[in-house]
Amino acid sequence: MRSNIGPDAAPGAGSRIDRRAKESFVPPITLRELELLMRQYVWDGDWQSFEHAPEQPFDELGYDSLALLETHSRIKRDYGVLISEDDLERVHTPRALVDFINDHLGS
Repeated sequence: MRSNIGPDAAPGAGSRIDRRAKESFVPPITLRELELLMRQYVWDGDWQSFEHAPEQPFDELGYDSLALLETHSRIKRDYGVLISEDDLERVHTPRALVDFINDHLGS
């Protein structure tokens, strides 16, 4: 019996599952990617790299509550990760936010 999936399969055979799996895969976010995303919401321009200060609180890095709210909206839209108010209190550093996002990708 010949398999419907493989080099001799009809075009597109079995690809629906593969295509959906590829579309739903979101690669983990890095400190650098988070920094670039968040810089859109900061106006003072004097930034310290997240890679050099991953444990420093956002407010000390120049990110106010409005910047964090905008960031969380983008994270929900771009990564599908919802951050509750309780979780917001726990993710007050770049490293904590990156870890939270990556731990909740695809869940």
